[in-house]
Amino acid sequence: MRADLETFRAQHEAFVGLVSDALSYGPCPGLDQAYRRQRAQMQREYEGVRAVLAPYLDGTEDGSHLGNRTADALEKLMEPPTLVQVLQGDPGRILARIAYTREAIALCAGHEVPAVAGA
Repeated sequence: MRADLETFRAQHEAFVGLVSDALSYGPCPGLDQAYRRQRAQMQREYEGVRAVLAPYLDGTEDGSHLGNRTADALEKLMEPPTLVQVLQGDPGRILARIAYTREAIALCAGHEVPAVAGA
């Protein structure tokens, strides 16, 4: 499980990098394609680490519901299918969600919490 969590942590950092680039420079075709690939990979991998991360995440993020349960902050972060849709959101909320999910993953993995650029 530790290896799965470390893999997911690296994927999250790559995903956050793409979102941060889009917030700084706007969307472009190559960046959007990379975002879509990374998002799909994270969504697949999240299923394997959700149980260990759940205690570190608030399940009430924005009150959105997935089936019978409320979406957590990672699911909300991964929700927009394109960078254009990411950029239509509130940049402050996006940065806060990045910081929150980064901290949750780091705490779960027993790592020092990295700083968030722009926050």
